[in-house]
Amino acid sequence: MLAFLITVFGYSIFGYVIATFATYFIGRDAEEKDAPIAGSREIEELKSEIIALRKIIENQKKD
Repeated sequence: MLAFLITVFGYSIFGYVIATFATYFIGRDAEEKDAPIAGSREIEELKSEIIALRKIIENQKKD
């Protein structure tokens, strides 16, 4: 039981350290004005697809 608790504690500390490093690097990227936002390319593609679908729907309503 003690070994299990030590293992869980070790994983928790390891996860905390890794999360701290990840937060630091993500924060550094977010501070740069020219840095791309995660998922921004996909969002732009979705926006253009929505616009195209709206045009198709409007054309079908007119017919």
